[in-house]
Amino acid sequence: MVRAKIDKEGLLPFGQFLQLGDSNSKGIESCCTPFSTKTSGFNESPRQNLITFKNILWVESTGGSNNEVEISYAREKNSKLVPASQIFQIEFANPEEQRQYSSTELTSLLMSKAYPDSQPQKSVLVVMNPHSGQGKAERFYHGQVEPILKAARYDIELCKTQYSGHAVELARDLNIDKYDIIICASGDGIPHEIINGLYEREDKAAAFNKLVICQTPSGSGNAMSLSCLGTLVPSTATLEIIKGHVVKADLMAVCMQDKPVKLSFLSQTYGIIAEADIGTEWIRWIGQSRFELGVAAKVFGRAKYPCSIAVKYITKTKEELNEFYKKAIQSPKPVSEELTDDSFNLKYYRGSQDLADLDDVDMDDGWEWLDQKACDSLGIFYSGKMPYISKDTNFFPAALPNDGSIDIVFMDANMNILKTTDALLSLDKGMHVWKHEIGHYKVEAFRLIPKLGFGKTSYISVDGENFPFMPFQTEVLRGIMKTIMTDGSFKETGFLEKI
Repeated sequence: MVRAKIDKEGLLPFGQFLQLGDSNSKGIESCCTPFSTKTSGFNESPRQNLITFKNILWVESTGGSNNEVEISYAREKNSKLVPASQIFQIEFANPEEQRQYSSTELTSLLMSKAYPDSQPQKSVLVVMNPHSGQGKAERFYHGQVEPILKAARYDIELCKTQYSGHAVELARDLNIDKYDIIICASGDGIPHEIINGLYEREDKAAAFNKLVICQTPSGSGNAMSLSCLGTLVPSTATLEIIKGHVVKADLMAVCMQDKPVKLSFLSQTYGIIAEADIGTEWIRWIGQSRFELGVAAKVFGRAKYPCSIAVKYITKTKEELNEFYKKAIQSPKPVSEELTDDSFNLKYYRGSQDLADLDDVDMDDGWEWLDQKACDSLGIFYSGKMPYISKDTNFFPAALPNDGSIDIVFMDANMNILKTTDALLSLDKGMHVWKHEIGHYKVEAFRLIPKLGFGKTSYISVDGENFPFMPFQTEVLRGIMKTIMTDGSFKETGFLEKI
C-alpha cells in the first residue's frame, strides 16, 4: 500500500514511487513502490509521480480501512499507455478537506474527479478490420486498446469484419440499445461503413442519437483519430475516448444519379489526390509512401482533370472565410437538439435530377459556377470536414466540427511548378491555403461534373473509398454524428493564429 495525497491536478504518491511494471494475470501492471519514511511530507512528493485525474480509469473500495482505495490508471511506457493498479491510502493537500472518508465515499469522490466530462463504465462494440494497417490492427487492439478499456471496466464486444461492406451490415442490423459507443479499430474505411450502415436503418435518427462513433487508429489512414483525438497511438486514443467530450459533428451527403445517397465524414476528392490515393491501391503494402509518390508523379507530370463545378458559397474570398472562422470558433453554436427524420432531409438534391446537366443547377438559389477556364486545368479538388487527413497533412486547417460548412481546396495544374511544390511542402502546417494561387472556400453544397473526354476515366474518392466515376453533388448535414473529441474540438491546426 502507498500513501498519496489528492491535489488539484490528480493523485500524488509520497516518496519514490517506482513503477516497475510487473504484469499480473489480468493484464494490469502492479506497481512495486518502495519509498523512504524520511520523505513523508507533502512537499517531498516529486511531481513526476503525479497520476492525473485524466489518467485514472477506475477506483474501487478495498473493504479495508478508511481513506484506502484501489486505483487503476494509465501510465506511459515505451511511448504508449499501459494500465496499472495500486492500493493507495489517501491524504489531502488541503487541510480543510482532511477527514476520515469511508472507502466508499472516497471512491465516489475520486471517480467524480476522474470523469468530470464523461460517463464511466460504458458498453462498447469494437469493430475491427484485421487487415488494416498492413495486418497490424489485431496486435494494436489486443496490445493497446483492450487493456485500457478493461481497466476502465468497459463492457466490450468485439466483432472482426470478414469482407468489404461487412461493417455496413453490422451497423444496419445492430441492436442499438446494447451499446453506448462503436469503436472502429481500423483505418478510415470502417467508420465510413458504420456511418452508412446506420444511415440505411429505418430508425436512423434514433441510432445516431444513441451511438457515439470513434476510432482507435489501426490503418493506413486514421484521419478521424488524428483530427478528433489528436493522436495516432491506439492506447492514447483509447484514453481520449474514455475521457473526451461527446460532440455532434457535421456529416456530408454524397449524391450520384440513380445511386443511393452515401454519407461522408471526412472528404471527397477528384484529380491528383484521388489518383494518388485510389490509383495506388496496388502498392498499398509500402504504406504512406505510395500516396506521396503518386502525388509527386502527377504534379510533375502536369496532370489535368477538367470538370465543371458549381458551389453554394458560404464564404467566397479568403477574407470572408477568415471572418467566418473567427466568429464560429469564438462563439460556437453547439448542436444539442435531438435528431429527427427531418434532420436527414436533403436541401439541394431531389433524387431524380440529371447531375451532369449544367442547366439543372438553380442559380436563383445562390449557386455559382467556378471559373470554367480554371476548372479545365484542375489539378486538385478536395472537399472535407476534418482538418487532418494524415500525420503530416493538415489539409483543411479551417475545418470546424459543426459549423454547417464544407471546406474546399482547389489547385490549378497550370500553377508554377515551384509554387505548387511550395504549397505541397506547406501541408504539414496548413499553410498551403494561404497561398494566393490556391482556392479556399467554405460552401454549403457543391456539384462536380468530370469532363475528361470520351473513353477516359479517373477516380472519385470519398473518405478514401473508390466511388463510381460520374458527376456527384455533396451537401452538409449539420450535427448528425456523435463522436468524441479531446477538449470538445478538433486537434489544433494553427489557422486562427494566422488570421
